[in-house]
Amino acid sequence: MNMSELQEIFSIRNNCIISYTDYSTIPRKPKKQSAYTPTKNTNNNYSASIQKRLKDAISKMLYYTNNGKPHSFITLTYSGKHTKKDTNQKHIKEFLEALQRRYKGINYVWKLEYQKNGNTHYHIIADEETNWKIIRKTWNKIQKQEVLQYQQKQKTKYKNGYYFDTEYKDKDGNTVASEIQEKRYKYGIRTNWMNPNSTDVAIEKDTKKIGDYIGKYVQKEVDEETEETTTKKIKYWGKSQIIEQLKYPTIEENQLDKITIEALQKNTIKTITKDNKYVCTIIQKVNTPLINDLVTHYKTKYSELLNKNKTQNTTLINRDLKNYSMVFD
Repeated sequence: MNMSELQEIFSIRNNCIISYTDYSTIPRKPKKQSAYTPTKNTNNNYSASIQKRLKDAISKMLYYTNNGKPHSFITLTYSGKHTKKDTNQKHIKEFLEALQRRYKGINYVWKLEYQKNGNTHYHIIADEETNWKIIRKTWNKIQKQEVLQYQQKQKTKYKNGYYFDTEYKDKDGNTVASEIQEKRYKYGIRTNWMNPNSTDVAIEKDTKKIGDYIGKYVQKEVDEETEETTTKKIKYWGKSQIIEQLKYPTIEENQLDKITIEALQKNTIKTITKDNKYVCTIIQKVNTPLINDLVTHYKTKYSELLNKNKTQNTTLINRDLKNYSMVFD
């Protein structure tokens, strides 16, 4: 095939249009198989390939859900020393299944990271408002062994009653104020140290803040997609099934009308190359009738898909909230 016959594809994003050459019609040579040995990843260094896929999954989800609707940003942390890394996949799977039972049809992207102490924690972006009590109750039930570690540690620490701990630091490294420490101590005693603050849930509607969070969320790079353990490989990130089906609005060069072609040419920002080879062209977002109709079509199609059969199990949610309040409030 003559390379000059290849079509240019225009992919519409929130703030720009990216054009690239469509090579899909050219037969590809089979890739050579190479030996692959997974390496243990404890430094949160993601490869550019994984980082790109993670960012792409989040961006596509938000492209079709970021319309003033609340999103949940969830962090799950182990409350004790989590040494059985081969249970990571099991735990996040259990949590997401429990989440789906309460918020049917919820869409999400999750990511695993390691803390400085070597413990695992998870970040989850979901396209629905969730209740922090349900999140904490669900996660603490899953990480029961770590919660029991936490309980024993706190009982040992305060065996002689409350005292001001100058080594008790917040996330910024500052000593936690005495009145806050004492308040947490009283709460711990009342709950028998069985409800550690192992989760964080932020609810956000603001488009800019969601965008800022995404930047922080994917800024790290990771060397390998999986980690070899004694029993199986552990995934470092994942997404709900529907996210896999999402595609940006796209149109081929030969489908453009004159008005759109002129607008695209006029609003071209820059051309990107690598090793002196063309990669893509970045174009400022244009709003011609053709482009607007295309975006409307795609957003209608995928919004319906993302919200299909989406319901809250109010019976289960209300039961969880009632049980939580009876024990911990």
